[in-house]
Amino acid sequence: MPAAVKTERSWILALFGLPFFCVGAGFLLFSIAPALYDAARMALWPETPGTLLQAQLVASHSDNSTTYKATAEYRYNVAGRGYRNSRVAIGSGGDNIGNFQQELGTRLEKAYRNSQPVSVWYNPKNPQESVLNRDIRWGLIGFEMIFVVIFGGVGFGLMFFGLRGIKSVDS
Repeated sequence: MPAAVKTERSWILALFGLPFFCVGAGFLLFSIAPALYDAARMALWPETPGTLLQAQLVASHSDNSTTYKATAEYRYNVAGRGYRNSRVAIGSGGDNIGNFQQELGTRLEKAYRNSQPVSVWYNPKNPQESVLNRDIRWGLIGFEMIFVVIFGGVGFGLMFFGLRGIKSVDS
């Protein structure tokens, strides 16, 4: 009679890995994928001149770092109809990853002070949806990918090996 193969799974190991996997998947699904999707959509949007109603680089200080956020409010016209918006870039939050926020905020503040027009890209199907900067922030994507790879990878590995189990032969 052949020996029976027994598999011992570790549900605790798999459950321990689940939160790590969820953190990685969360960064991928709720930050990276939407940013890339928005950039792809916005690449096809037409451009129109806009007027800045306000522009500011906001700095938030904490114990060890300073976070920056470029903000602006602007108006623009599409097919004779006026619109207002405040979306500045693909991502809406402030950060301290690279100098993107500082450069964009400084550029917008200068344009506002000098009453210079700005380029506004708008959704032709919904002109109320617009943005001033549609660049992909590869540095931010790369930083977030660290969480996807490290947390998601560790979590996936723990879940995989926990559910795969160890096979032993009963004699």
